[in-house]
Amino acid sequence: MEELKETGIRLICLNDHYEGGWDELRDIIGIHGFTVNPRAVDFFPGCQTENTFIPYTEMIDWFSLPYNPRDTEELVDLCEKYRRKLATILVQELSIELKVVGRFQNRDVYSIFRQKEVPCYDTE
Repeated sequence: MEELKETGIRLICLNDHYEGGWDELRDIIGIHGFTVNPRAVDFFPGCQTENTFIPYTEMIDWFSLPYNPRDTEELVDLCEKYRRKLATILVQELSIELKVVGRFQNRDVYSIFRQKEVPCYDTE
């Protein structure tokens, strides 16, 4: 933590010991997450219906890593910040976008697609 602090990288300790499972960074920051059955999604007209997911920040109560509930807002803000940053890099470098394509249980459903494909709604 000290070495990373010197480089300006900020860490948040979720727990000092945990043996109950794990989440990948891609799930947390929102380029993957809870996979949604496309039949259960209310898609917006003209949107892609493949590779649909809900980032765990959209349903933090399903997040499997332990965290202090007092830090929920900070955790979500941090994940969303990195999702926006990564989305910018994906567009610039790989022409890949993350877009909201529909709704599932009052939560935004996302899909990942190449810019050449049918666009959907901006998340911003």
